[in-house]
Amino acid sequence: MLKEYFSLTNKERNGLFTLVFLCVLIFAGIKIRQQTYIVESIDLSALQDSVMKYYNSPPIKTQKKQSYYKKETVRNEHKNENSRETQTNAPVFKPSKALPIIEINAASAKELTKIKGIGEFYAKNIVKERLRIGGFKKPEELLNIYGMSEEKLCDILPQISIDSSLIMKKIPLNRADSFLLAEIPAIDPYCAAKIVKYRHQLGGFYDTKQLLEIFSIDEERYKDILLRIELDSIKIKKIDINNDDFKTIMRHPYIDGYDNTKAIFRYLEYGPISNWDEFITIPYLRPQYPERLMHYVKFEPSKEMELY
Repeated sequence: MLKEYFSLTNKERNGLFTLVFLCVLIFAGIKIRQQTYIVESIDLSALQDSVMKYYNSPPIKTQKKQSYYKKETVRNEHKNENSRETQTNAPVFKPSKALPIIEINAASAKELTKIKGIGEFYAKNIVKERLRIGGFKKPEELLNIYGMSEEKLCDILPQISIDSSLIMKKIPLNRADSFLLAEIPAIDPYCAAKIVKYRHQLGGFYDTKQLLEIFSIDEERYKDILLRIELDSIKIKKIDINNDDFKTIMRHPYIDGYDNTKAIFRYLEYGPISNWDEFITIPYLRPQYPERLMHYVKFEPSKEMELY
């Protein structure tokens, strides 16, 4: 009867084992929970104690650093006070370096940059203006340089000298060749060749304004050329109306070509021309510039008349 009472089926036996296993698992979990709680509480108290000790302990290292910095600041303050005393008591000597004097009419652009306040830009403009006018005679002429102000001129005056003997000589207009004329900044090689050619056609210049008759020379260019040239006293080559041939007279710029030359030779058929007043009354003679032509004609006795 007892055996029947304690006998279990397979399902009941599995259920019993499962129940026992769950009980053991729950019991083990409670024990583990209690142990972890105790450890965590111990660790927190230890951490709290270490933190309290850290804050309560005297900061030895920071005190040393503070004392070191304090000593350094005291030393620096002491040095500053001593230096102030020496600065106020001791006289100050500043070495005076004399600025070089630059000859404005002879210096190159590189040498001009040694002038305090004159850079490469102003140096090039000074050389350009010097070549244009042939040299500086007085300081006021420097104000014509692009960018030069009166204030800057006053600053550089103690550093420059102006020797008028170094001014370039003016170029003789009636004797200079094309290479010499091309040295003038306002005259390029092409313009120089045109001047020489026109001078040969005329027989020489009697007035510098005749340069304006050349196609490549305008008023502005003429003013720049006039600064570098002079009208030398060379004799002007004149055409002989009574003795020169037809082509020689016709080629002169102021005769104005074939028609006027033909009118002259028709008049010469009745005899030589004696003076300018007779010449200008020749029928059909209409020169464009009679007042200029007057400087280039002469009336020598006819060679044919001398034979008789």
